[in-house]
Amino acid sequence: MRDICSTRNEHSQVDLMRLFAVFIFQLAMTWPCLRAAADYGAADTLHQTRSGKMVAPVIDIMPQLRVFHDLKAIEREISELKALGFQRVYFVLCNPGYPSFASPRLSVMPLYPDLRNDMLRSILCLGDPNWVYAKEAKRQGLEAWAIIKPYESGTGNTIPHNRHAALSLAHVPTVGGQHIGFDELLSANPQPAGEKETPFGEGGGMPV
Repeated sequence: MRDICSTRNEHSQVDLMRLFAVFIFQLAMTWPCLRAAADYGAADTLHQTRSGKMVAPVIDIMPQLRVFHDLKAIEREISELKALGFQRVYFVLCNPGYPSFASPRLSVMPLYPDLRNDMLRSILCLGDPNWVYAKEAKRQGLEAWAIIKPYESGTGNTIPHNRHAALSLAHVPTVGGQHIGFDELLSANPQPAGEKETPFGEGGGMPV
């Protein structure tokens, strides 16, 4: 049987360029959150830009795994961040139901016909990617913070109350119907909900 954790380079240059573009987009989208981090937690672990802004990188774990990741790949990613001078890293966690939240087709279907999707293979190799990323960051001396987005899913929709979506693991009741393709973490477990405001909004980030 073929070794599922093979580190052979099976990914085209196009795949890597698109992954890099996704990473840059994620960084741009989370920029306000990163700027607010200077007022929350230990600011001395943040990186200061030439203009004086305090920033730290964010790794959105689920989309990262679309390109095959083993332990060596994660080690290289964290090493690159450390080499850039960062001392803190934020991880957008894979919530319950990962690798693709409540939409299992996302773990095997590519976004585009010529783009690979090795998310499921990455999960089988790593086990719990949240734990692996956090452990590697700490091993290399970086402070690791978790960002939890309870209803995160890029393919969420709303359907009528009397309908059923076979590929959605959760049907979250809402005004006018049901949310599908979303994780039901918060509705099923309201106790972790944030009780105070932080620079990240209710709940915010948390050190791991």
